[in-house]
Amino acid sequence: MIKVWQHRRNIVEKLNDSSEELLFTQNILKRDSKNYHAWQYRQWVIKHFSLWSQTEFEYVEHLLEQDVRNNSAWNQRYFCLAHKLAQEASSRDNVRVILDREIEFTLVKIDLCVDNESSWNYLRALVSRLIELDAADGLSTPSYPRNVVDFCVRNMDTSRDDECSPFLVAFLVDYNQFLCKNVLKSSSQDISEEKRNEIKKLVKTSLELLDSLATRLDTIRVNYWNYLASKWKQDFKEFI
Repeated sequence: MIKVWQHRRNIVEKLNDSSEELLFTQNILKRDSKNYHAWQYRQWVIKHFSLWSQTEFEYVEHLLEQDVRNNSAWNQRYFCLAHKLAQEASSRDNVRVILDREIEFTLVKIDLCVDNESSWNYLRALVSRLIELDAADGLSTPSYPRNVVDFCVRNMDTSRDDECSPFLVAFLVDYNQFLCKNVLKSSSQDISEEKRNEIKKLVKTSLELLDSLATRLDTIRVNYWNYLASKWKQDFKEFI
């Protein structure tokens, strides 16, 4: 199968004609929206022939409306987003606007299905981009998007313990780690008692969340969550 796709690529490249290729892959994806080879080929066509346009975002959004769990569609959206951000790299304000809009879009999709790893991974990538932007702007303590924090807290507050999404819990652990590092960055060598207590509380909460992941919410990855817990204990041992 790989050889067939490669053969088509060679022909299209030789002819220098991509006029039918997006429609061709779209028809393949109608039958199998997660066809890895079709997505890989579609990305090559878009990149090689510079077929970047807003319609690709619209196409991906259509697929996500059909199946919000479609990991391939989320990957394609990030593929397009990365190009768009690179185009706007000279204007950090424009980059922020794009990232903020994508975060809003993603939160809506997570709200439809909170137990969907793909959308949480996409959100994590968006937040990381914003934090990198803060660092590039010279901010010593980057900020987390307020709407993301509020969304996570609200979902935690309204979820039953036995129904809480493991991806939400894991995201909150990452957020707590971000807060701990920010507190340490903003403090002098001698951390105040108030700041020390703040970190202690975050560490305690995070270890409890990791324990819930390991023992109840995501027992398949128990070794991974236990490993993260051991890392927390090692990195913040003076606050335990």
